[in-house]
Amino acid sequence: MSKRNKEIIHIGVVFGLGGVQSTFKSFIHKSEGIGKLKHSIWYPKDKKNVFEQLNKLNIDKYNGYITLFLKLIKKNVTIVWYNNFASRLLTILLRLPVKNKIILYERGTAWNVDDDKEKRAYSKNLARASTIFVNSQATSNYLSERFKTDKKKIKIIYNGVNLVKNFGSLPKKTQKAVIGYIGRLEPFKGVHTLAEAFLLLNDKTSELWIAGVGPFEPFLRKRYENNKRIKFLGLVENIASFYKKVSFVVVPSLREPLGNVVLEAGAYGKAVIATNVDGIPEIIDSGVSGILIEATKPAFWNIDHEDEIIIPKYVVSSKTRKLTLIREISSRKLAKEISSLIGNRKYARMLGYNLRIRVEEQFSISSYTVALEESLKEHLKAKTYL
Repeated sequence: MSKRNKEIIHIGVVFGLGGVQSTFKSFIHKSEGIGKLKHSIWYPKDKKNVFEQLNKLNIDKYNGYITLFLKLIKKNVTIVWYNNFASRLLTILLRLPVKNKIILYERGTAWNVDDDKEKRAYSKNLARASTIFVNSQATSNYLSERFKTDKKKIKIIYNGVNLVKNFGSLPKKTQKAVIGYIGRLEPFKGVHTLAEAFLLLNDKTSELWIAGVGPFEPFLRKRYENNKRIKFLGLVENIASFYKKVSFVVVPSLREPLGNVVLEAGAYGKAVIATNVDGIPEIIDSGVSGILIEATKPAFWNIDHEDEIIIPKYVVSSKTRKLTLIREISSRKLAKEISSLIGNRKYARMLGYNLRIRVEEQFSISSYTVALEESLKEHLKAKTYL
């Protein structure tokens, strides 16, 4: 590598607010101290309003297609393309001689690929790519089985989160239990199952806090908002306050490539009850660092405006690690596990502490930053550029 800094242009990190965006922002802040690569962002001109979510980052920002092509032909520039591998622009770039300068980074959108045309585009672009980063073994398995991607091209880089110093606080025995959910309000996040489980609890003093927004929100509010113990918090900007106030966290997802919320909860020393699916069991050892529940019920939603909501068909089985039809957990089983943590706060504290240790060991933002920087450097050394 030249002494001159290599530039990494990230594409696809400015669309929406989710795990990709939060991890990227933390990565940029951390890499300023330990990284040697120059990082920047590119976005289409019509996405400027979305880009403003990341405008506080101290990195270069580019827009426009001509600028992108001019940048790409330079010897010291590499692109990291996040998700949406059916993009027409990506298809064009991967047909050019500079395709070895493009790294694909799959963080979860592959689960949402539905029609045959989109699937063919995904498969072809994955086949054209020379290097693919993924966030879990489950994601690697998903790409390999559904899109026939060569696993030799895939590099697993686990997400990382910021660790907090003061963690693990729980309400006193005399205080009510607060069950927490935080994330997008989508059918595949399983919030409806959590709400139904909450209604089955014998404990009538506890509260369910639902933090987040999304297309499933109107349905959830219409069905559960009249229950005074179910609180809809909307978009929570101060997640530290949320995690510190809840007793434990439930992640009832039907699909979860890895599970950033599980990592966040672990960073705050909170116990997690989650679905045993996709990448979640790569974080949680059930009974040791959390509680995992098998998804056994066929997924079914009786909701309005289904055309606006993406519902994946396949997930990675926790048992076979191969693709299986998407299913959801039983609300009764979930209610039973929730009751077990409400009734045994010492057990909840132990699970939260063990999850914190697990996150410290493998899922900190520091370890993620080092892993991503080193993987980028390996790619730069291995590939021949114009």
